Parts: sequence; C-alpha cells; structure tokens
Amino acid sequence: MAELSVDQNQVIRYFQDNKKGFLIPDYQRPYAWSEEQCRTLWNDLLAFAIPEIDGEEFDEDRDYYLGSIVTFRNKENKAEVIDGQQRITTLMLLLRAFYESSTNMLDKGTISMRNEIAKCIWRTDEFGIEKIGLKITTEIASEEDKEEFLQILDEGKVPQNYKSLYSKNYLYFEKQIAEFKEKYPTYFAYFPNRIMLHCVLFPIETASQDTALLIFSTLNDRGLPLSDSDIFYSKFYKVFKERNEKDEFVEKWKTLSKICDAIFHPNNAAPMDELFMKYMYYLRATSGETNLWTKGVRSYFEKENYKQFKDVGVFKMLQDIAFFWNDAINQDLTRFSEEVLKRLSIIYNASNLLPSHFVTVYFLMNMELEENQFLGMLDKVIACTLLYAICRPGQDYLRIPLYNEMAKIGSGKATDFSQYAEWDEQQIRTAFIQFQSTRNQASKFMLYWWMYQNPRQELLSNEMKLNIEHIFAKNRNLEGILEKKESIELLGNKSLMENKLNIRASDYRFEDKKLYYLGRREVKGKKIAGTQVADLRELAETCETFTETDILARNNNMLQALIDYLRRFELVKEV
Repeated sequence: MAELSVDQNQVIRYFQDNKKGFLIPDYQRPYAWSEEQCRTLWNDLLAFAIPEIDGEEFDEDRDYYLGSIVTFRNKENKAEVIDGQQRITTLMLLLRAFYESSTNMLDKGTISMRNEIAKCIWRTDEFGIEKIGLKITTEIASEEDKEEFLQILDEGKVPQNYKSLYSKNYLYFEKQIAEFKEKYPTYFAYFPNRIMLHCVLFPIETASQDTALLIFSTLNDRGLPLSDSDIFYSKFYKVFKERNEKDEFVEKWKTLSKICDAIFHPNNAAPMDELFMKYMYYLRATSGETNLWTKGVRSYFEKENYKQFKDVGVFKMLQDIAFFWNDAINQDLTRFSEEVLKRLSIIYNASNLLPSHFVTVYFLMNMELEENQFLGMLDKVIACTLLYAICRPGQDYLRIPLYNEMAKIGSGKATDFSQYAEWDEQQIRTAFIQFQSTRNQASKFMLYWWMYQNPRQELLSNEMKLNIEHIFAKNRNLEGILEKKESIELLGNKSLMENKLNIRASDYRFEDKKLYYLGRREVKGKKIAGTQVADLRELAETCETFTETDILARNNNMLQALIDYLRRFELVKEV
C-alpha cells in the first residue's frame, strides 16, 4: 500500500468497510474517558442530529466532525490504532447501547438501523448476516477491564460486579437513550442513523508504525504522545506474563516509572525514555560501537525485534540504572561519599546528557565501585566535558571522546582522555575569555564545577534551584561604569546562587548584595537566610566593593584553576 492514506469518512463507512477490524495495541494507555466526556459527546451529538427538539430542521448536507484516527496496517491486516482509541471505543459503546435499546422493536426504520449498527460492531459473513466476531479487539497489557469491554460489546449487558470505565460509560449511554426514547419516540431510529451517516471521522492510515507515531506526534497537541517506554512496557509485559509474573512486573514497573519521573527530565521525551537511552549506550559500548550518529532509542531496539527485552535480566539492569541515579541525585550518603556526590551533581547539571550516559556505562561495567577509581573516572569525564564546552562547544563534538572512551570501558580497557588534548594553554585561555552567557546551561555547568572546587563548599541538594548571579549587577552597567561592557558576562562576574535570593539581590550594588549573601537582611521583620554557596559568602566577607578589576582577577583565578584541573588529566596540549 501507499505510505500514507488520508480520507474523510462517515462513521458507518469507516466501521463497516474495515473488514478485519481494529486493534488497540498493548502499548496504548488504558481507556480513560469519564462520564463527563461522554456527557459532552452525547449533548453535542444530540444537538447536531436532532435539531427538531429546538424547532429546527435537520440539514442533510451538514456533517459533524468527530476528529482524526491514526492507524497502520499490521501483519494481520488489522487497523492498529495509534491515535483515536478513546473515540473509537466510546463510539462502539454508544452504538452498542443504541442496538440494545432497539431490541424487539419491529418498525422498518429501527430494524434497518439495527442491521447497520450490527455491521459496525461485528464482523459478519459474506452475506452480512451471521456475526463471526467483534470489529474491535484490545491487547492493552495493563488494562484489567478489557474483558469487560469486549463482553459488553458482545452481549450488551453490564453485570453488577463490572466497575470499569467501559461499564460506567455504557450504562450512562443506556440511561440517556432510555430517556430520549421516552421523550421523543418518533426520532429514536433517526438519532443513531444520523450519527452513522452524518458524523465523519478523518482516518489517516500509514504503512508502518513509525510513520503513524510520527503523524500522531505532529497532530496531537492535547496530550502526551505514546512514548518509547510505553511500547517497551508491552514487550516486557509479554515476557513476564509467560513466566506467570505479570502482577509483580506491573508493580515493579510502576515503581520504576515513579523513580524516573522524579529524577529524569529529558527534553521532548518521557522520563522513562531516558532510562532506556542510558541502557542503549551501555549496549553500544559493550558492542564497541562508536558511530557518532545514533539511532533513536525505539529504532535501536526495534532493529532486532526487541530481542533484548525477552531477557528478564535486562529489566533487572534497568532497575539497577534507575536506583543508581536515584541514589546519586537524592544524595544517599550510605552509598556514595560526599566527594563522589559533589562530582555526580556536577555531571547531573551538565549542559547535555552524554556525561551521565558515560557514568552509567562505567557503573554497569563496574557494579562494585571502588572509591578512588570512581572519583578518578568522574574527574576525567568532567574535565573532558569542560574542555569541549569551552573549546569546541556542542554535543556533536563531545560525542567523539565520550563515545570512544565508552567503547573502551565496554571492552574492559582503560580510558585515556589525554589523546583529546587538542588545545594548548593559550588556545584554552582565549576560548575561555570568549565563553559568554549565550550558552547559559554550559555556563551553569562550569559554575557548578567552580563551586565545588572550594574545599569549604558543602554538598548542596540537587533539589535546590540555583540560578546564575551577576555579582556586579547587569543593570548597574547601563551607564557604562565598566570600561569593557563584555566584562559583565565574564565567568569572573558570575556565581550560582539560590533562586529566591538571586531575585531579591539581582539589581543591587555589591555593598547591598553582601548583606543578602551573608543573611543580614530582613523583610517584614523576618530574617532572610544567606547563601549556601561558600565562594559568594567568602567574597562578601572579604571584599568591600566588587569592581571591574575584581571581575578580571576572579576570572583569571577561575581560568588558572581550570588549566590546572585539565593538566591533572593531561588534557592540555604541550607545545
């Protein structure tokens, strides 16, 4: 078939012409429509389909748009639903309620309507008479109520022990139909008939799951698209179900999901996707892969039909990764020393995720972490990331050293970052001076490193919101106090500081900022706590003013400390 098929279709045509039926795949989220949403749908459809209630005439040329449906044809030739499962499911429940409510009614219009509904809900024989199965099936792995849905569609009854949303919504439609039939009996057959003939869907069918997911992500601005981890979940679920361990797996997945939601915050992805990304980098490393252009996470695992997820040991490894980063980010001192946690905090606040992927690979290859070796590795990856942030910014360039060294770790070899000493001291100094605020996240990473270079700096919680503080306030240079306007953006004029304190002190002179840094200010009689950043406190305690000369001197101190730090790991090219 063509890669993409787009059409506008009546409900009756879309449901009846789909001979093989619809499949709600196991990676979809559970059915979630509430009674309130069903009420809105009912009221909208009633106003459209039976305007006679308000004394108006039904317009045969007018249609009601129900929304888009995104599907792809799977191997069984069923329409696998990527977007629109809530609408399709609810429409099926509504039509089934109409069908059940018309039982034993013998007028020709109602009989004709029932026959048309039947062909929407059930697959029939070639004569369109005998029912041979429902038009919709569901494989939602975590949906314990899916059997209720299929039973309701097949039998049109809701036993008292049924509590699912399917049951509640079906009962709601039954009640509304009963009231409608009592009030407007002559319009009863018209209502479902007009829904089928004059309510239209906008089906988009693709040849592949990837294309369908891409289209869904593009069209859908009302909620989160299916994430990679939603699909991965279904693969694991099948494995654990075969081992009769599905209940334990579901609970473990929920725990894992909560941890990831709390600690991972990737751009344009679900938190659990980052967990799988970290595992992907481990697999790349152990296979010796250093290709700079990586596939997406789902594409990476899909290429071998998700074979990794058929091994229950892989799920244990994913748990290990999540627990490691949970303990690192929540600063568990029973697992890590304070010095290790300081370095992990720097990496956690890097301007991209590559350093954290590197640490993950090292951890999985060395589950029993030896303190000094771990500290040495953390310092090396921080130093290399700092060097590239200054001299060759951008994630694409940092991939070269980190991918190569990950592969070495994956093969059990020692890392050697010295081969990336491409810049001599003068080149590094020049690049450092040009390091401006336009790369705000890279500046924060640099300042996290600088903050923890102070031996008196205590470990700060990763939950603490730190912003960049301009010690010489940016707005105070509007009158050209500084000789060089670019001095305002030098790192020597910057520090990390607590967000609330940064807001209070932002535009003051240094003489006034000092009082905030040291906690000597009150607001409405309440003392404002000072900063926990040791460098700022020491600056406030030792300096009366902070001038351009002080900015340059502090900038030089930072630069020299960086050069010394890079030299420790042979990352400065000697000439």
